[in-house]
Amino acid sequence: IVRVSVGIPVLFSIVYWQEIPNRWQVVGIILACISLPLLSTRPRSNQPGQTAKWLSLVIATLFLFSGGSQIAMKSFNELSPTSEKPIYLLFLFGTTAVVSVWLLLWKRIVPSWGDIIYGVLIGSSNILGSGALIFALEKLPGMIVFPISASAGLLFTGVIAVSLLGEKLERRTVVGMVTTIIALV
Repeated sequence: IVRVSVGIPVLFSIVYWQEIPNRWQVVGIILACISLPLLSTRPRSNQPGQTAKWLSLVIATLFLFSGGSQIAMKSFNELSPTSEKPIYLLFLFGTTAVVSVWLLLWKRIVPSWGDIIYGVLIGSSNILGSGALIFALEKLPGMIVFPISASAGLLFTGVIAVSLLGEKLERRTVVGMVTTIIALV
């Protein structure tokens, strides 16, 4: 859902920031957006009615907040000086760190050294990923950056899942991976 929400900042970039794609870019954007659900779907599970409604609300909220956060990143990139980009990342991830530490203290959870190292690695990769996204937005239009980032991220995850974790691919995932590669080109 987070990856599929890329449609929100793509449309926003085209409508609000007036980014006009050429023919090949339109084909790439469409292919990237087609690949996202192919790469991220799983077999349906049968949920009872009330649970399914609640889950639908959570998914819709996640979709809107994720798309909105990407619009915020694009807006920050367009409206702020380059010198303030590290401050943006500091506040973005600093807020997350403060909330996480507060929750640990509130729940009286003491993380192990392994948990701390794992958290630092995940946090570092997220900071680097967000920094790379901001850098890409400086060089390329958002209508290109967002679908490529989303589909390439899922493609990378899929390759890791197969090569390192030994997961089996479904047919639609393979079609999604091929579509992603074509979209990236």
